[in-house]
Amino acid sequence: MDTRMTLTLRQREAPPRRYHARIAAVPRDIHLAQALRHLCLVAMRGRAAQRGDPSGGQDAASDHILIEDRDGALAGSFRVRQFRSGRDLGDGHAARSFDLSALAALPGPVTEVAEFCAHPDADGSDVAQLAWGVLMTLAERQRACVLLVSCAFDGTDPDPHREAFAYLRANHVGSPEWLPRNAAAETVPLESLGRPCNPVAALRGLPPFLRHTLGLGARVSDHAVVDRTRDALDVLAVLDLSRVPRDRAAALRAIAPRLD
Repeated sequence: MDTRMTLTLRQREAPPRRYHARIAAVPRDIHLAQALRHLCLVAMRGRAAQRGDPSGGQDAASDHILIEDRDGALAGSFRVRQFRSGRDLGDGHAARSFDLSALAALPGPVTEVAEFCAHPDADGSDVAQLAWGVLMTLAERQRACVLLVSCAFDGTDPDPHREAFAYLRANHVGSPEWLPRNAAAETVPLESLGRPCNPVAALRGLPPFLRHTLGLGARVSDHAVVDRTRDALDVLAVLDLSRVPRDRAAALRAIAPRLD
């Protein structure tokens, strides 16, 4: 019997109405997304800005999703890139830190998600839920079979995230045939952190976007990548869209039926 814990997300009867989503249409939109990313990942952490293009060319190759409140203020953003099959993932964001050779045999389109940020004044859980509504709508359009989701934990010290990482190791590490492998110089093996002692603390320690990702059945890498440039610990989640319950996917698409 599978004794692993499962993560259940509260279902809403109606989508959050305070936010709406749209695809960046002009350069100014992309600059807004980059400014929010700078606020969340650089300014609020007291770090110095990087020179050049911190995205390594990914911004130019991707679509950018903006989540705005009723007044048009930016509440969240993330980046999406479409690949024709698993063989093409070497050009993506995740391939800079993870060995994705186990996914090369995927025959259908793959959608990669990265750089999710929620404004500190926004409701991060509602922003994350709307983001997943957008992703389900885009996945249906692209007929994607898998979503790759890069999720960041604040800081490079794993100790504050010990409960959350131990929970991931005990319940959500992927199967070997799809497991993202180690390709980074510095990593934190999740198995080195023991078992979670406090499940409530573990769940609270997960970033909201990752909680939603796991709630849909995603599996994660067995290690976190230490990114000292961005002062983060990165975990890669893989979601097989064929395993998402149809009613759940439809409910999420209903949150973001149209994208401007």
